[in-house]
Amino acid sequence: MLQRFYKNLLGDEGYIMFTLPASVHQHVWSKLIVSAVWFIATGVVVILSAFVAAFNVSFLTDLAGIFPKLFQQLNAYYAVNGTAFLMEFMVLMLAACMSFSLQFYAALAVGHSFANHKMALSVVFFFVFQFVMQLISGILLVMLDQGPLQALLSGLNFHVSGMPAIHVAMLLMIAMTAIYGAVFYIVTTVTLKKRLNLE
Repeated sequence: MLQRFYKNLLGDEGYIMFTLPASVHQHVWSKLIVSAVWFIATGVVVILSAFVAAFNVSFLTDLAGIFPKLFQQLNAYYAVNGTAFLMEFMVLMLAACMSFSLQFYAALAVGHSFANHKMALSVVFFFVFQFVMQLISGILLVMLDQGPLQALLSGLNFHVSGMPAIHVAMLLMIAMTAIYGAVFYIVTTVTLKKRLNLE
């Protein structure tokens, strides 16, 4: 993931890539899509490897019988909620994969906008981005617990429980992950457009 982004866009291949009739957004999205596919493929291979490593005929037979019953129980008890939760989880995982990739892309793009020590600066910027995002996350958590946001929610009498609370939590996590990724996407694309340094 990192090597292809670095070599294609920031290394010698960058001269050719940026002469193609494709925008910076198209270049970044092509890298993101490929990275997400590789993340998904890797996850599937890891799960299959775990099954192969713990191979037991009776275990696989029992497992094959459990999944239909589990799906039937989820549909019977939760109806639409089970399917909605599964879809929300898949969207969250996809957003997390892309946001994770974008954090690395942003650090590489900013680090390589300088004339010297490009890779070292990329590593430094990765840790700077990580520190800033953790600081912001910590501040938001404190605000949710005892800050003005908590007072606002209390004033609105906003309270959910049970399955709606799970859906609200999943949607909030998807939104926060998307915002997290959007910040790094903007940093990456603006840096590649305005401060690209291939020398």
